[in-house]
Amino acid sequence: MASRPVFPAAREEGASRDPGLVSCREVPSRRSLPLSSPMESNGAVLAVASPTSESSFPSSCPSLRKATPPRLPLSQAPLHLPSPSASSSGLSTRATFRQLLAQVEQQLGSLTELSCSVRAHGFGTSSSLSLEETRETFDTLRSDTLSSLERANRLLHQLRISSASASGSSSAPVCSPAQLRHFSDLLLSLKAECASACETIALALDRAALLHATSAETRSDFSDGDRGEDKDDEAAAAVFYAREAGSLRESSRMLSSILQAGSSALYALRTQKAVAGKMKEKVHVMATGDAGAVSGLLGQIERQGRKQRLILALVIAACVCLSLLWVMRGHASAVDPGPG
Repeated sequence: MASRPVFPAAREEGASRDPGLVSCREVPSRRSLPLSSPMESNGAVLAVASPTSESSFPSSCPSLRKATPPRLPLSQAPLHLPSPSASSSGLSTRATFRQLLAQVEQQLGSLTELSCSVRAHGFGTSSSLSLEETRETFDTLRSDTLSSLERANRLLHQLRISSASASGSSSAPVCSPAQLRHFSDLLLSLKAECASACETIALALDRAALLHATSAETRSDFSDGDRGEDKDDEAAAAVFYAREAGSLRESSRMLSSILQAGSSALYALRTQKAVAGKMKEKVHVMATGDAGAVSGLLGQIERQGRKQRLILALVIAACVCLSLLWVMRGHASAVDPGPG
């Protein structure tokens, strides 16, 4: 069994290395960070250390051969330039924080490139990617990125303390509240992106380890050490399989809940449809049953009206006749002379 290669990106305890930070102007970022501020025109100039020319990716990855993610050692304290005033120290802290954000940007770019290479090429005999080398590279990149994020978080806390102390005194604050909120939002965005990229690569590596497990025949020809490593691979595959099974069970449970909710909604709709049908039938019965009664009532009203009009006409005619008779009788008595 071939020995694992040692990568420059891996940390070795006791190894001496010059600490340094990568300048923001030299970091190729996937998106520009709006970190410039008018308050930084008089900021201190920080020493810039060039990143190492060696790649932290395995030589078997052609697409990642020239990618060199900058790293900050865990034991290195946050960089502060010696300055007699607290203002220059705050400016130095702010500049270091900006450099850390740019460094995390480049490290996230390396993680994204590794994720794309893993998804595009895969692993196996026909692929140039090695599972073990890629896993070691991923572990190194993840630890470096998390270390940089932790240092950036500490520096942001220092900036908040410096701004709070400066607001209570007559000196100008290092960062305004808007700048602090902007830096906090950037840091949260980088943390979320790092977690998403690491989760994607970890799932891809676990899936590859599960799918490329060695067969039982090949396992019988291995030495004792290889068998122990194979047992570790089997344990990791079993853990991944259990995780996938749990995810499937959770998805099945959620699907059952959704189907049950849909069935309840369908039953409620059918009940409402039945109630609406019954109400429609009652309205139809009332309309057909009362139509005859209403028409008969209208006929009676019409006949009563005709009767009343006829009686009124007869009364008027009788009055007219009596009036004519009275007039004619008076005229006759006036014309006829009396006796003597």
